[in-house]
Amino acid sequence: MIDIALDELDRIAEDSMELKDETLFWIYVTQWLTVTSAALICGFVLWSLMVGRRAYREVGVTRKV
Repeated sequence: MIDIALDELDRIAEDSMELKDETLFWIYVTQWLTVTSAALICGFVLWSLMVGRRAYREVGVTRKV
């Protein structure tokens, strides 16, 4: 019975390691997607501000001639 219990314990340990690996895979995928989307959003906002600034250039003369 002890041998059966030890075999069962080994099987449970292997199953738990597989579950841990699968869980960490999805955690890493979610983290990668979050960081990538945040970088893309920040890049888009920064680019939009740079393009918008180009529309408001400094005026050379402000009085009527």
